[in-house]
Amino acid sequence: MLARAHPEIAQKITSAIAREGVQESGKIELLFGEAKQPFPFRHYELKEVRRAGDKIIRTEVVTDKPMEGWEQYADLRLLASMAEKDPIAARENWGAAMKMWDGRGFLDEATPHNHLYATYKLALAVIAANHLSPSPKLPSGLLDKLLELQSDSGGWITDYDPWTRGRTRQCRNHLPRIARDRTKRSLI
Repeated sequence: MLARAHPEIAQKITSAIAREGVQESGKIELLFGEAKQPFPFRHYELKEVRRAGDKIIRTEVVTDKPMEGWEQYADLRLLASMAEKDPIAARENWGAAMKMWDGRGFLDEATPHNHLYATYKLALAVIAANHLSPSPKLPSGLLDKLLELQSDSGGWITDYDPWTRGRTRQCRNHLPRIARDRTKRSLI
């Protein structure tokens, strides 16, 4: 999926993954359309890959334990809409994720625990919409919110509090950039 639309970004990501020795994390393979067994979703474990100065590089690695309740998470519903072979089931997952959009972000099971919305879920929604055929319409305000979260430095605010517009962390996450680029093409 990603290699067709953004070969340069796909190459950067796959090179970094290979360099760090990270294999079969689970979610990235879903995005690339390379998951050997996308379903059932399984629990993830956060692992430290290495330290680079005062920075810590971490990744999530899929475990063998099946995940119950995954349907309550917008990101997993969006990933399922891309991984699902049955177009009806794919649309159902898309629709379930869109029901979690509250006009500010995806209010799913993770949001109340963190008290923050996650930017990458907005990007996943744009990517998933472009994956489905025909592409569904994005909810009002979703794209504006995503574009608002790009910082002046070019990075992305990773988590946000919509009430104070608080900015927590910034990163060079490629998902928002991919979503932004895909949207520009689809609007032209």
